[in-house]
Amino acid sequence: MPHLFAIAMTPLDWGISIAALMMLLFAARSMVSGKGKSQMGLSFAVLAAVVWTFAIGRHIEGFSTVDGLRVAAGALLLVPVLRALFSQTGSSITGAVVALLLAAWAAGPVIARYSTNVIEAELPAQERLEKKLADIDARLATLGATSETVSSYAATQRGKLEDLKVTTEAEIDANPAAMAALKKWAGYKAELVDLSRQIQELRAQRTEVDAALRALERAGGDETSIAEAERIRELVEHEAGREDKSVLDDYTDRAKMLDLFEKEFGQDASEKLPD
Repeated sequence: MPHLFAIAMTPLDWGISIAALMMLLFAARSMVSGKGKSQMGLSFAVLAAVVWTFAIGRHIEGFSTVDGLRVAAGALLLVPVLRALFSQTGSSITGAVVALLLAAWAAGPVIARYSTNVIEAELPAQERLEKKLADIDARLATLGATSETVSSYAATQRGKLEDLKVTTEAEIDANPAAMAALKKWAGYKAELVDLSRQIQELRAQRTEVDAALRALERAGGDETSIAEAERIRELVEHEAGREDKSVLDDYTDRAKMLDLFEKEFGQDASEKLPD
């Protein structure tokens, strides 16, 4: 189950965030005072773009490497804009405008896509989960309707094949209309398989979000207790799924589990259960 709450700041997160802040302060000081401009070349811009991308990407779910590269490209393209605004050397305003447009084209869609996530992160946990659940339900409804429509397309092509009364590979190969219908039917079937996969993934995600929401409601909105319970769950599942145990340890664990099963779920245990 993925973390649905704020990601805890690890030492690496702190390091990246502080490095990004230091570079931002250095750039701001250089623009205002003029000191250190010689160090703000292409290498500084590349390093700053990479660091800021990591600082952002580690806290946004689904932020891919391609997204990071587009944001980095946008950050690099802003350098001519900053030079035109703050430099005393008379940088080209035309080049700055072109660079700004290219930066908007490269990074704009990524920023627009994830700005909603940033806004949602400020919402209370329960509202955030409820919204995520509603979004999943809406997406499931859309995929379900799409799947039904594509199924009807596939059924139409199957009907054409049945009407043409082709029963062998040779008959289909010799009939252009039958081959065309078969290709369309195969294409629709492939799309239906992909739609089914998306629906299954969303249903699994919905189950996880719903479980997290119910756990949060039971905890009275206390995210700390949920995070601690999630840590314990991951620890238990990791230990239960370990495959690197020795033969002796594995044998001992199996014996313990069988004994535990007999005590908790066997016939003697069922007789002790309350009505």
